[in-house]
Parts: sequence; C-alpha cells; structure tokens
Amino acid sequence: RSKLDDDLEERVDGLEKLKEESKLIILGSGGAGKTAFLKYLVLRYLDPQAALDDFDVSLVSVYIPLKVWAKEIVASGIVKVIAQIFKQETSDLSVGILNIIEKMLKAGQFLILFDALDESGQQIEEVGEAIREFTDKYFYNRVVLTSRLQTTERQFDNFTEVEIASFTESQVEEFVKKWFKARMKPGIEPELWKEFLSKLRNYPAISKLSENPLLLTYLCLIFKDNYDFPKNESGIFREVVDLFLRKWDASRGIARIPVANKLDSARKFLLFREIAYQGMTQETPQFIWKENDLRSQIRRFMDKLSIVKEEEVDQDTELVLKVVIRDHGLLVPASRHLYQFPYRSFQYFFAAKDVCGKINNNFSFLQEIISRYLTDREWKNVFLMVAELTEDSEGSDKMFRLIFEYVNNLVAENETIQKMLIWLHKITQDFGVDSSSWRALMIAIDLDTDLYISHDIKIEKFDAQQTPVVMKSFNKDRNKIIPNNSKLISSLYLIVAHTFAIDRADGKDPTLKNSTDSMKKILVVDENTTTEQQIALAINEAKEIGDIDPNFLDNLMSLQTELPSEDDTQEIWMSWSERLRKLLLTHLDLGHRVKFSKEDEKVLEDYLYANNLLVKCLAGDSLSTRSLRENIFDHILLPTDSIPDDLKLNSHS
Repeated sequence: RSKLDDDLEERVDGLEKLKEESKLIILGSGGAGKTAFLKYLVLRYLDPQAALDDFDVSLVSVYIPLKVWAKEIVASGIVKVIAQIFKQETSDLSVGILNIIEKMLKAGQFLILFDALDESGQQIEEVGEAIREFTDKYFYNRVVLTSRLQTTERQFDNFTEVEIASFTESQVEEFVKKWFKARMKPGIEPELWKEFLSKLRNYPAISKLSENPLLLTYLCLIFKDNYDFPKNESGIFREVVDLFLRKWDASRGIARIPVANKLDSARKFLLFREIAYQGMTQETPQFIWKENDLRSQIRRFMDKLSIVKEEEVDQDTELVLKVVIRDHGLLVPASRHLYQFPYRSFQYFFAAKDVCGKINNNFSFLQEIISRYLTDREWKNVFLMVAELTEDSEGSDKMFRLIFEYVNNLVAENETIQKMLIWLHKITQDFGVDSSSWRALMIAIDLDTDLYISHDIKIEKFDAQQTPVVMKSFNKDRNKIIPNNSKLISSLYLIVAHTFAIDRADGKDPTLKNSTDSMKKILVVDENTTTEQQIALAINEAKEIGDIDPNFLDNLMSLQTELPSEDDTQEIWMSWSERLRKLLLTHLDLGHRVKFSKEDEKVLEDYLYANNLLVKCLAGDSLSTRSLRENIFDHILLPTDSIPDDLKLNSHS
C-alpha cells in the first residue's frame, strides 16, 4: 500500500511500484512478507532480459541481509560489502573488483536490496545513515529497503514509503492451496486446503490472522497436524504472541536491542497486558494510542520494576517504547505517531489475560467486570477468552454463575419481557420441545414473525439467530437433541402464512423473503414461497397430529378455501389475516403481536446478546464443572420464577 503523509492510498502492485520509483522503503510488521518479496526480486532479475523489460536497462541485483552485514557496513562501507558478496558468489578475486563496482554504481547499473533494517541490532542508526549516504552518492541506482514499522529516528528523504499490504481473501486462498498441495501426498487428501478455508470461516477471531503470511503459515501447520483448528482459540493467540515475542527472531538468529536486561519476554507480556486492559476499560474502549500516551503508560510500568533505578526510569522508558513499537509487531502505526495492536483480537487476548491475572479468586473484581462490561459489544471476545483462560474449575464455575445471574437480572424487573418468557416456556412445553435450545429458536423465529412479539420490532437480530445454532451443536455433542413434531411444523407453516398475509395487508414486501439466510433455511422460505403453499403444507402436517381438535382443522380448511387472491385489496387481506390470527391464538397460543416500547426493545436486545455470549462461553473450552455447565445451559431463557434455587448465586456464595 502506498503511503502519502498520514493516509494510506489504495493497493498497488509491488513490481509496478518498483518500476515507477527508483527508491523504495517497504514497511511492514513481522512475517508480513517483506523478505519474501525481496527474494522474489532477486530470482526475477537473475534473467537480464527481465530487467530490460521492466526498466529498459540491464541491472545487477544484490541482496544484502542487514542482520548479516550490519557490522561490515559500519566498518567498511556498502561498496566493500557489495564487493565481498560478489567474491562469495563468483571466483573473480581480482583487485580491480572495487573499481568495477564503483564504475557500475556511478552508471546506475545496480538494483540494491537492503533487507530488514530493524535487524541491524545496536548499529541500526549507523546502518541507516550509511544507506542514506550511499543512495545520495550513487543516486542513479535502484534501491529497495525493508524494515519493520517505526525503525529509525530519521526519515529516508529520497525514498518513497510504502507499506506491505495484508493478504486479500483471494491471496489467502491461493497461498493455502499451494501450501497444502506442496505438502500432501498426491491422491490422499488433495482437497484439504478447501477444508482449511471452510473451517477457518467458523473461527472469526483467528481468521483475521490469515492476512499475515507468517501467521497463515502457522495456521496451516496447526491444521495439517489436526485436520481442524483447536476449540480453544485463546491458545492460538498465546502461541502467536510467543511467536512474535521470541520464536520468530530466535529462529533467524536475530538479537535485538536489549532493554538493559530489565524487560524479558515475560515482562513485555505483562506490559502489553496492561496497555490492552487499560484501553478496554476506558469510558469508550480505546484501540489507538498516541505516542505520548504509550510513553506515559510504559513509564508507570517501568517505575514499578524493582530493578529499575529511579534515575534511569526515563531513559529505560524511551528504550522500551522503541522496542515494543519496532521489534515485535504487536503495536503498529495506525498513522503517524498513533499506534494500535495489529488486530483487535490481540488486544482482546491481552486484556483477557490481564483480567484472569486480576481475578485470582477475587470474585468481587470479576463481578464488577461482568456488571460493567458484559453487554459492551467490544468486550465480547474478551469474555470468551477469559472463559477459556481461567485456570481452575472453581473460578470458572463462579464466573458462569455470575454471568448467568447478571443475564437474568437484566430482565428480572421488566414485566413485558417476563410475560414473554412465561409464554415462551409454556409454548415449548405445549409443543413437546421443552428445552433451552428450542426456546432460543422460537425467539429467533419470533423476531421475524408474529409468534408473540410483533414482527416489526426493531432490534439487532444476529445474536438471537446465532444462539440456537450454538445450542444445537452443544446438545448434539451430549446426545440431547429434541426432534420437532407435526404440531410444531404445522404451526410454523401457519405463522409464515400469517406473516406473509400481514405484509400484504400492510402493502409491504414479504418480510421473510428479505430475512437472513439462516432464518430462511429454518422456516424453509425462498423466493417462490406463497401464503397458499404454506396453508396447504400446514393442513397436511396438521392431519398427522394425534390429538388434533376437529374444529381447528375445519376452520383451517375454510381459511384455505377463502384465501384472497393477489388482486384483492389490503382490507380483504387484513380481514383474512385476522381470522387466521384468531385461529392461531385460540388453538395454538400463537399470534399475539405484542408491541414493545423502545426501552423494552433495548433491554431485550441486551438480554439476547448476553445470552448468546453466555452460551458461547459454556460451549467453549473451559475448565468449568460439566454438571454446572449443563445445568446453566438447560435453564437459559426462562422467567425468573422458573430459575431453580441451586442456580441462584446466594445459594452458593
């Protein structure tokens, strides 16, 4: 991505940018693909014709990894380093090689590829200055320099600054396809790459990591070993953070600037934890920091370390600021002098680790965190990770009890929602599907139809629609699936027919045809669905009900006979829909069309969101007691009076 002042321009092809600009500095975080791009250039221009085609001049490419040549550059200069590289690669040891290189440099016949300025160690400023002087003197050569973000104090004035872009979705697919095909035995699992991409979509917290080539490679390795991703997503982030903090540099023999031996990987981890947690606990969660804000926070952290002398705090703070921004790729520029975690999931992970560290059986702190942030949408992934990262069953059980208590307290005093929950409990019992997962499904359906709430309610429906999907999977794992039945199926056909009729009476497009794909699938609705079709299906299914009321079936068949045509007026459709609604109310307790106030809508939206979060925590990889986990799960979405005493917190405080 090209950079202009503080703004990122559109994506540009790296090779095309090199053709346009003779001096490029390519910035990017660890593992973003900077070295891979330079090595691609080296291989491309081994063919002299390629340089002629791209630049209209023959160029000699020289790849200079600065972690190898930094000391020599400072001691002897870049020209002598180029000469040594040529001596290593050819048998020409003549004393005139320096003169030849000098002549070629003055004529602009080189493409010099300086890789990883950030890996120059303590000589980074001297190496940077040597490159500046070299490019000023031999201006006509093409030069590419790579570095992690925010590497040196001084800018490279003659260079055009670009940032290596993250992988696009198509690039991720191409990479994964080639990676797996190169490693799998032909004919055994030729389509494993497709399974990888399919399953990656089910892990939104880690799917963003695939935009980074290094992390995508790591995800491929995990999947190759297990043919799946681990259920515990926070474990992946733990490994990725360790990769950034230690393993990536260690695997390549890079020794970065020490922080006076006062800040090892564990201390850096604590620092990132504090930064992330402090950001999350602001009145409005903070995801971007000014440089001075980071400096102040780092100083407070350094001031707590017993091995840091008071007179050295400011000096060490500046050094740590450089290190955490430059060396690890865990804080990256958002724009000039503004920094953020490369993906929000990193901040969620560090904040979750800090929450777990602060809990340490301090349940009043946990209760405060839950009461303040459980319905804050930005905290969703933090709570999911806390559930996974809590390291003892007592703490995990207490957390789930506190969340369950908080969720139920959200609606305990709301008469409108309590009435709805009483109806929901009764209706699932009447239909023979008395379970939390069916209650969740009925609510999801209700938000798009008229089971109880008027379907014109204006709330975010995503969480309500996702909850029954997670619950069904949970129940499938424990072999506790309750199948549907003819009474329920017939009722759903009728409620769809009623919703279609109401929309026609109101002069609207059919609501359900514009619903989400998941809801269309549940209700078996598509572009060809009609009211007439739904009534016919309902009658056929109703005939299979064992204790069917003859009056119900007779009245339903009369409604089928008197179904209005498409040309009939809205008044006729309204009259017919009301007759159907009365039939539903009388025989099935459906079609109440209760209007919710704005306040009730907000409470219901928070309640459904919090239940979705609780369900995901329960279904995740936690150390909670199985019996408690399943007991809470089975009593979700019940009215307050139906919550058993053994799940009330004051019984287990």
